[in-house]
Amino acid sequence: DALAGTDLAALAAGARSELPTLRVEEKGGVAVTLHWREDPAVGQAATEWARAAAARHGLAAVAGRMAIELRPDVPVDKGSAVRELVLGAPGAVRDPGSALRAVVVAGDDLGDLPAFDAAAALVSEGHLEAAVRIGVRSAEAPDDLAERVDLVVAGPHGLSQALGVLARALGR
Repeated sequence: DALAGTDLAALAAGARSELPTLRVEEKGGVAVTLHWREDPAVGQAATEWARAAAARHGLAAVAGRMAIELRPDVPVDKGSAVRELVLGAPGAVRDPGSALRAVVVAGDDLGDLPAFDAAAALVSEGHLEAAVRIGVRSAEAPDDLAERVDLVVAGPHGLSQALGVLARALGR
């Protein structure tokens, strides 16, 4: 089990029982996310419940946009995922001709900040020629989103428009 012996179904059932207005999302045996967008008043109680459950089960409680995720306490986030996509898995053999030269990273919540930072670091380290970091504005976006990106767009529609412009500029 990805949760190192934690009964994921029981954890999710406990959250549903104790906080019935939450939306509880089970993520394929890897994590449980508690969402309170539909009932913002329960956010504090959900956060406290999740942190206590994380401590009992040796999990990480990772804050998101009107949500908190319980997952294994391992050093993996969207930033490490971006690094691995660009550089390859540790020890992997890559065809030098298949190396990425640029990336576009877009996001709208706390979990996306490490991806923006990783993209910038990969450019400064010389692994990429360019990275375009697009922040998607929303009511729940982190306060420092604008400082961590190259462009801020208004919602998913704005992201779609920005990606369309970029694709046309690249002749795609």
